[in-house]
Amino acid sequence: MELVLTFSTSLLLAIGLIPLCARRALQWQLVDHPSEARKVHRQPIPRIGGICIVASGLVGSAYWLLPLDFADYELASVLVGGIIIAGFGLLDDRFDLGYRVKFLGQILATLPLLAGGVYFQVIPFWGVEPAPVWISMPLTFFFMLGAINAVNLADGLDGLAAGLCGIANCGFLLVAALVAQQGFSQDPVMDIVRICVILATLGAVAGFLPYNFNPASIFMGDAGSLLLGYLCMATVLLFTPDTGAYAPKLVTALLIIYAIPITDTLLAIIRRKAQGKSITAPDNGHIHHLLRRSGFGVKQTVVLLYAGAVVFAVIGVGMVYLDLQWRYMLAVFFPLYSFMMVVIFHYSQNLTLREQLKAEGQLDDRAL
Repeated sequence: MELVLTFSTSLLLAIGLIPLCARRALQWQLVDHPSEARKVHRQPIPRIGGICIVASGLVGSAYWLLPLDFADYELASVLVGGIIIAGFGLLDDRFDLGYRVKFLGQILATLPLLAGGVYFQVIPFWGVEPAPVWISMPLTFFFMLGAINAVNLADGLDGLAAGLCGIANCGFLLVAALVAQQGFSQDPVMDIVRICVILATLGAVAGFLPYNFNPASIFMGDAGSLLLGYLCMATVLLFTPDTGAYAPKLVTALLIIYAIPITDTLLAIIRRKAQGKSITAPDNGHIHHLLRRSGFGVKQTVVLLYAGAVVFAVIGVGMVYLDLQWRYMLAVFFPLYSFMMVVIFHYSQNLTLREQLKAEGQLDDRAL
């Protein structure tokens, strides 16, 4: 019953807060103006959904935090880090902090997780014993920073980032239920903590998404996208402190569930490096841009990526349900994933080349 209240509290708060905050968006100067060609919308949209996601998710999670010892449980570190990353995101929405300051905020938000024991204590290729701190800590920073920015990069079409996070968290919830049911966890309280964070995130996303789906009446801004990326990877890390030898398998499955944002981020890094650009430079080469440039509409593109996210979620959950070892999981998934990455990258390069040739008059529409 309490977990149901966690979800419903976050959901109802998000639904109720969004219209109230939207009326204050102009006054608070939190409005997204269509000043760039790569943006889809053509009129100012309130960029204040992140505040509502933060408030609703925090209250929903705190329902379980209050009866616990604040200093002893991993949930506290997740909430503290979430407040930090959302605060930096809100400041960026208002003042455009720049990538260096945002990067600093992401580092600071990760520190409470490390202090609370929420990091990769057991990792693949190392065995069942805890990995040394000099390996586990940097690995945690790498994955946290990547996941935080993955949602930020995916937030390019109405409803896309929120929907992908919602689907991923549905997969996380099923894995958390399997972990509790099959006895993978050594600490029953951690089962509650994981499910609590997931349900609070799902409630906030479910309340926000109806306002954000095309045509969007509100955007989440960096406060929302950075927080959702943070919460997704923090949730993955919450499966590591108490699952021992099962941790590598669970982390592998959860990263597969989160594969769409990870793929887009990796391709963005590869693409920009290949073009001699900074990895922080914006462009129109993301997966959703490729689908749009191929002729799909906004809703069609979002639904296609939703479908891809569902497929990855089914694969990840299925691997846990079948109790596959992480080595077999990687042996099956990695070749398929690598092939997908190569195909998308080459398609991006060919599409860009064709557009350049067409602009120069060397290629007509029939050749496209």
